Amino acid sequence: PGQFEKLTRWAISTSSNRPVVAEYDPDGLWLWTRWDGTIRQMTFQNVIISLLWALVVDLYAYYHYTVYVIATAAVNGGDVTSLINNLTWTSFEIPHSKDPIIDTLGAINGLWEYQLSLTIFTLSFFVNHAYTQWRMTYFATRAIQGRINGLCMLISTGAKRSAGYGDVDGTTGYARADEGNALHGEDTNGGGGGDGSTAAPTQNKRDARKLVDDVARYLRMSHTFFWASTPTHSDGFGDTCVTEGGIIGDDDLLHRNFDASQFGPMLLSDEGLDMLVDYEQLSQREKEALVATGLPPSQYSYVMLEWAGIRCIDGMERGELRGTQAMEDNILRLLNELRAEYFNIGDYNAGRMPMAYVQVMEVFVD
Repeated sequence: PGQFEKLTRWAISTSSNRPVVAEYDPDGLWLWTRWDGTIRQMTFQNVIISLLWALVVDLYAYYHYTVYVIATAAVNGGDVTSLINNLTWTSFEIPHSKDPIIDTLGAINGLWEYQLSLTIFTLSFFVNHAYTQWRMTYFATRAIQGRINGLCMLISTGAKRSAGYGDVDGTTGYARADEGNALHGEDTNGGGGGDGSTAAPTQNKRDARKLVDDVARYLRMSHTFFWASTPTHSDGFGDTCVTEGGIIGDDDLLHRNFDASQFGPMLLSDEGLDMLVDYEQLSQREKEALVATGLPPSQYSYVMLEWAGIRCIDGMERGELRGTQAMEDNILRLLNELRAEYFNIGDYNAGRMPMAYVQVMEVFVD
């Protein structure tokens, strides 16, 4: 009791009651227990190989050093048995010897210490650049989602409503074609034929609900086609293939070794478009028109953007969408911004890092 009252007072409060940015909770144990997608998962094989190689070099150097000391003692007439019994060389010790291999490894150790500082210094810039690349790509993807959401909100808000609202279409109240002149905001009870009917005029075959559905579908397909034509590491299914043994479907699972990067080309193929028609994401006529453009599949997303813009303008002319100059300007602006964000993803991936920079880092790290 009283909890909802406190919650209501919190909701209507005009003072600051919580931080905008979540506080950082330093939990080292949680971080160390993470594995998927971490640097440890990506590098553990190379680290193990390096450690094994270092062990092999250490054992060989120890053997070579032992043989060298014994041979030297034997030549100089020393007590070889006593020397072997007292010969010690700990794992973390570099023996002082004139043995050629020890001298060589000592020189390499000095070079390694200098290069270690240079590698750490350069690698810090490399990691910072990689984070900047990730951050730009992340915000570009969020901007794409934001532009699509903005377009959908504008269309659904500007779609013509019926005078009856809830009586016509629940709470949305989209004006329908069977309401006569309701699309133009006129009285639906008057006019019509001599028998008192209210038959819809020919120009009002489409309704406001269909306008909203069409534009939302075009934008959804544009978004889908864009990512289908954008090369990625797994196209969203790679993790599922690895952890679950395949992609979860109704009855069948794709093979574990299926190349998930082929999902995009498969979706953009003629067979993939036919499946979208079967799932009512495209009409047969739209599919044929898409192919008839003669453009490569990578451009299908931009064709869908054009169709969304044309459908909005068509809706304004029909009276399905409140056609003000401000509305038209905002729709066209968001469509152009969405197109620009599409191109940003490709530009960021194409110009991530110069090859020379990557090669230098590879030489240092190796």
